[in-house]
Amino acid sequence: MSHVPAAPHSEDVSWVPRTLLDRVAQWWRSSTLTLWAVAGAAGLFQLMVLNVASYTYPHLPLRGWVIASLLLAGSLLARRRWPLAVVTATSLASAAGDLWGPRGGLNLLSMLALYALLVTAPSRDRLIGFSVCALCALTPTTLAKWPQVGALSPGIFTLVLVLAVASISRSRRQALEHGDAQLAAQSAEQRLVAQRDAARHQARVAAELHDSVGHALTAIIALSEGMQGAGGSPQTDEAIDMMNALAREGLADTRRAVASLQTAPGPSPDDAGADAAVDPAGLGT
Repeated sequence: MSHVPAAPHSEDVSWVPRTLLDRVAQWWRSSTLTLWAVAGAAGLFQLMVLNVASYTYPHLPLRGWVIASLLLAGSLLARRRWPLAVVTATSLASAAGDLWGPRGGLNLLSMLALYALLVTAPSRDRLIGFSVCALCALTPTTLAKWPQVGALSPGIFTLVLVLAVASISRSRRQALEHGDAQLAAQSAEQRLVAQRDAARHQARVAAELHDSVGHALTAIIALSEGMQGAGGSPQTDEAIDMMNALAREGLADTRRAVASLQTAPGPSPDDAGADAAVDPAGLGT
């Protein structure tokens, strides 16, 4: 059984808090179940409407309208992928029903398709789809009851209601997405600052190694090389040679440590000149 998912979250990204209504709306827009549920409910509703219409319009061949209604209800399954095409098809069918078939029998399908279009489509498609739907919804009434302009009120009210509800839903979704983007940008900036601070710390550690351990080992190597052959005994000369070898080995390890600190991930290139880099080649021999 499907359930309403919580707002997406992770350890690295912050999200604007979602209300229960926001989570329901998100699930409604993204769930495949709602696609089939709306299409199935719309198809059943159309069958009920046409069943009632069979008593109101006994002379109409309703079998064809039943088939058309079920096909159009099935087209609602594509209202997220091709919203403008679905709005156009259902609006034209609704207008044809108002002119030559059971009046109002297909209006629900066009309104459902229009709502999906206004919530998800870009501005150009929304303008075209709303114009087509409004024209198809109001023209049959105008032709049938002109000049009774008051007869247009129900159709206008329905269009305005769908437009208002879809606009509110779309605005809320865009506001949440904008807030999420701002929080993500802030989180990315904080990570960059942390990386820059870590790089500066590594540079300071490398500089300390260079200034203290590297120079000390360099001095030991220089002194040991100056004492070679001056010990007066093989044991002393051997100890001096070992001291020199150990100092050189320690100096090589220090160079590798400094190089490792400097090649670790650091700040962006814009911050590369903020701190003086330590050149491992600067360690004396």
